[in-house]
Parts: sequence; C-alpha cells; structure tokens
Amino acid sequence: MHKFMFVFLLSALFVLGGFSSSSGEIVKEIEINNGDNSVDLVTSNEKSDMKIIEGVDTVLKSVGALQFTVNNSPEAIEKLNKLGEKLDDDWDIIEEKVEKQFPKDYKNIEDSLYPLIDQAQSDKPNIEEIKQLIKDVNVKLNKFKEKISS
Repeated sequence: MHKFMFVFLLSALFVLGGFSSSSGEIVKEIEINNGDNSVDLVTSNEKSDMKIIEGVDTVLKSVGALQFTVNNSPEAIEKLNKLGEKLDDDWDIIEEKVEKQFPKDYKNIEDSLYPLIDQAQSDKPNIEEIKQLIKDVNVKLNKFKEKISS
C-alpha cells in the first residue's frame, strides 16, 4: 500500500509540475516520512543551506568559547591553542560548501577567521588582537547566517 501511495504521489507531483521548486530550481531530493505518510520535497540547495547554517552555529559556539577564555583566562595559552584548533576543525566541516556556494562571503569571513585561528594557536597570542578578531568574526558569521536564512 505504501509503495502504491508513493508511486501515485510521485507521479502526481511530476504531472502537476513538481519538477521545480518555487524558485525555479530542479528538485533533486524527495524525503519520505513513512511514520505519518507525509511527503516532504526539499531541494538540494535548501538542504545544503540548512547544513551550512548548522555549521555556522557550531563555529559561532567555538568562537564564543574562545571569547570566554580570552576574557576570563587569557594566560591559559594551552587552552587557547586547543580552542583555536577546535575552531579550525569546526570551520573545515563547512568551508568547502561555503566557498563553492558563497565565494564573496567566504573570502570576507576568512579575512578575519584565519588570523583569529592563527593567533589562538600561537605560542604567544596577542590577546587584544584576538578580542578584535572575535568581534569581527562574530559580526561576519551572524550576517552570513542571516543572509542564507532568509
């Protein structure tokens, strides 16, 4: 019965113009939730943007942890180094997607993010520079997140 419903719904969607989303993109993925027999259509770009947003949130949390440490324990160099490494790792997860889909935003973010990572991983980090870079990165990431969320 579920197979018949799926084939019927899929056929109906194609016949009724389900080849494209409201923005004219080709629908590349269909997700089926068999629990309640609902069908959700998601374009690959929408799904990718959602993953990027989740990744940006993770990077922002890492920046927040770095900011907390800089404000409360600036002498904890080893902790700053580890947080810099985590920030780098978190960015690496979404970096390629951001670079491909949003090259201008990617460049803008990385102009502040990589100097922040370098300073955080330094043997002699410049705390004042880190504080300024944290502000810059937070602003850029939040603007980027807002842009792709709308």
